Amino acid sequence: MINYTVKPGDTLFKIAQNFNTTVENILELNPAIKNPNLINIGQVIIIESSGTGEPQPCPSGNLLINSSFEDWAVPDQNPSGWQVNNVYRTTLSNYGYYAAEMGAAAPNRQAALTQITSVQAVNTYRLEFYLRESEQFGGVSQYQMDIKVVFYNNSMQVTGQVNTVLSQTAIPNNSFQLYTLTTDKAPINSTSAEVRFNFMPASRNDNTVVVDNVVFYCLPE
Repeated sequence: MINYTVKPGDTLFKIAQNFNTTVENILELNPAIKNPNLINIGQVIIIESSGTGEPQPCPSGNLLINSSFEDWAVPDQNPSGWQVNNVYRTTLSNYGYYAAEMGAAAPNRQAALTQITSVQAVNTYRLEFYLRESEQFGGVSQYQMDIKVVFYNNSMQVTGQVNTVLSQTAIPNNSFQLYTLTTDKAPINSTSAEVRFNFMPASRNDNTVVVDNVVFYCLPE
């Protein structure tokens, strides 16, 4: 069994097709769904997994909610779908109105930006995202960005992870740059993945890092 988080545009029929199952089977496993035509974004439903250790058909599109941070009502609180610490909304964006500024409250303190989404074991995933530095006049740049994808089982125990670390010299201060991170096959028993951006500054750092247009998707075999 896997836990699947409902995304914008999902229907039970579409989810059943993506996971090679039936609407009837999903309804049987989820008795709380009273109306098969009514499911809500962010709702978690149980889907039967084959358990064969073979890759399953990839669900289409971005697996993250609010990937461009446009749904962000209060600048210093969590945007829809994300958990943040020392991260504020900014209008210095790559596309759209808003982006996430890491270290905004205190550039010499660590910051975190995370979202957990459903995945299928034994499939491969790719994370794409844009970064740029927000430079203060005369400010010191002394930080690292640690970007991770962490896989979990149903008990939220870590089954595997992959990461990349970028220093301040790898992030431009005058434009956004695209970065990618590709996972190995998600370990067997993985049911969810956490996309995590960690901002790790030195004590004398003055500058921040802006994150925008985050895409996490399954790579077809």
